Amino acid sequence: MNTAHLTFTAGAILAVAVGGVVIQTHNQRAARPYIKPPSLISPAERGDKRLNFQRGVPAPSRSVILFEAICQVESGGDNLAIGDGGRSKGPYQISLAYWQDACEHNGSVLKYDLWVWDAGICEWMMDAYWQRYGATTDEEKARIHNGGPRGMIKESTKAYWNKVKEAMK
Repeated sequence: MNTAHLTFTAGAILAVAVGGVVIQTHNQRAARPYIKPPSLISPAERGDKRLNFQRGVPAPSRSVILFEAICQVESGGDNLAIGDGGRSKGPYQISLAYWQDACEHNGSVLKYDLWVWDAGICEWMMDAYWQRYGATTDEEKARIHNGGPRGMIKESTKAYWNKVKEAMK
């Protein structure tokens, strides 16, 4: 694979991850595909219609309310939050192990220390993590987010789910 192709691929992934839509590319050697600014993207072009270019399939459905609640519980909405003695970072307090697990599942190569601070990228990674471990309900997703792959069966994640559920109201 040549470097230009990798640059295009990374640009396409970034465009999807931050909600942009690739409109046109002059050729695969273009360093930057044209990306429609988020302010010009219609609701029909956002959400479930975004594609995971790595696999060519629609992104998993998302619950905006769930993401907002988890963000509130984890960091109070602070994108620069650092917790768990420095092991968890960003608005969703994601650990490096969680990030690597999600990257392995969705084929992403996004660097943890660079992107963990971006809520949109984190949500994309959370979707991948939940998909990997079969979480389908909001409760399963929240408990896995808090307790890892076996979080939905851990007694210790019930209190966390109650906090998220309360924040969803």
